[in-house]
Amino acid sequence: MSDIDPDAAGILCRNLVENALRYGSESSPVEVTLDPDGLLTVSNDGPVVPPEMLAKLADRFERGETSARGGGIGLSIVSAIADRIGSRLVLRSPRPGTQSGFEASVRFATTSQSMSRDSS
Repeated sequence: MSDIDPDAAGILCRNLVENALRYGSESSPVEVTLDPDGLLTVSNDGPVVPPEMLAKLADRFERGETSARGGGIGLSIVSAIADRIGSRLVLRSPRPGTQSGFEASVRFATTSQSMSRDSS
């Protein structure tokens, strides 16, 4: 359980999944996981994003080298929401354990994490 605003969580999840669908390989599935500690991970297969581009992808109006449609604000919105909930957007390419693809992750503070932080 998390006390994040449900609308903010929905926007964050939708933007990550839409980006993965739009920019990933059309023949490979998008993988979405949420672990018990609140780590949301969205990954896809596709070409590796170079490190210099990866560092800029969460900036407003920044897009990777692609012909896909989009305004380049999806990941910047995710990053802003992550900041607001005390987390951060982590981008990796290639996906861990592979030689291709892209992974984005954000950690939601769970209710138990919030309670232990509040009692400190």
